[in-house]
Amino acid sequence: MHHLHKRASIFPFIIIALTGALLLFMIFAFAPDSSEVEPGTPQETARQAEPEEIVRVSQEDYRSSVQSIVVSFDDEALEEKNLRSSLQGAIDKLLALKVPSEDTQTHLQLVLSLNRVLGTTGDEEQSEAWDSFIKIKEGIGWIK
Repeated sequence: MHHLHKRASIFPFIIIALTGALLLFMIFAFAPDSSEVEPGTPQETARQAEPEEIVRVSQEDYRSSVQSIVVSFDDEALEEKNLRSSLQGAIDKLLALKVPSEDTQTHLQLVLSLNRVLGTTGDEEQSEAWDSFIKIKEGIGWIK
């Protein structure tokens, strides 16, 4: 039998050092930045408590914007150029507007009626949705 001669080896020390270096790298590489705050932490709660700047929009500016959106949508609808795209564009523009508190109900009615038209598939159902939109539009005195 051969006698195994044990020599001192540095291989285990190299493995331990590399493992330690890998752990340190992972800790620093995947640790959250100080600017990132996880939801539910006290820092996040404090950040949410800070009041945001409230942007007020005048009723005239809002109504002017809605008027131009509805008129341009009506023009596109008459030409029947990709009606679904025009509907979606009008809805997106309306949703992007800041709405004065006096006009929130009107705004919701307009957006929901357009969304109903967009969601219909049958001719009869779509006709009813259009009629509803037109009735709402005509009921608003400031949309011409």
